[in-house]
Amino acid sequence: MPVEPMPAVAVGLDGSAASFAALDLAAEEAAGRVTPLEIVHVYQGPEGSTVEGAAALARAGEMLAIAIGRVGADHPGLAVRGVFLLGDPAEALRRHTASACLAVVGYRGCGGELAGPPTERRGSRPVGPVAMRVASRSAVPVIVSRPFDREHTAAVPRAVLLGVDGLPCSAAAVAFAFEEAALRGAPIEVHHVWWQPPGAGIACCFPEAFYVDGADLGHARREARRMLADMLDTWSVTFRDVQVRRVVSDAGDVVAALLAASHDAQLVVAGAHEHAGLAHLLSCTVSQALIERAGCSVAVTQGS
Repeated sequence: MPVEPMPAVAVGLDGSAASFAALDLAAEEAAGRVTPLEIVHVYQGPEGSTVEGAAALARAGEMLAIAIGRVGADHPGLAVRGVFLLGDPAEALRRHTASACLAVVGYRGCGGELAGPPTERRGSRPVGPVAMRVASRSAVPVIVSRPFDREHTAAVPRAVLLGVDGLPCSAAAVAFAFEEAALRGAPIEVHHVWWQPPGAGIACCFPEAFYVDGADLGHARREARRMLADMLDTWSVTFRDVQVRRVVSDAGDVVAALLAASHDAQLVVAGAHEHAGLAHLLSCTVSQALIERAGCSVAVTQGS
């Protein structure tokens, strides 16, 4: 009976420092999951028959060889292979990683073959468009590798931070966060943050879990805690060794609350909703803000 190959962890590499940091993170993920690692370089430019294309192919081969050697030195038993692709970087990487168990990308590139020119936002570090496009459209979970905020003195090990909204599609984010916490030997800190739409005289759970009359906030808080317990209890039994901290907040600003907490975390996990509507718009806003400004790496999972 043929043995099905294990899905790999795939990482995009363009030669930038951020992509090599993503490589190191991807290697740790693959080693922890006991699965192969694929190092993917995407070239967008002239065909290989041209002088420029041939030179780019040679550089890619050298870079992939260096990357494979780097991973082999740190993880001698890990199966590693290099992959060279042609085409639009984000689309090629998204298609290739559809059969992977996890995709990892750097939060920005060098502006070369993979990353393209970085985008800027006031108060944020440049984020490559490839990172944003892959994270928002991938069929598999994506980790956008970001540097730790070294200015914060956080408890060790840093927690895996999870933002939940109470919708059924949050299950993918919850499952991924617990798996990551178990792999990393870290606690998990689950945040459920309320927000209040401008001009609305109501309080609600982010983003569409339920709405309540603003006068009955005590009942709403109890319902939020009950929802959080229902969502987490099954996973807490499955991952008994993972310490769980629950935070229910009516701070009002979901993005600000999660960004503040991310500076003490080692990974923040957010779900992305595929359907249109308020849930989709808000989850995209939160995921994008985290990718641009979080104090640690960001994982985005897709929900229906």
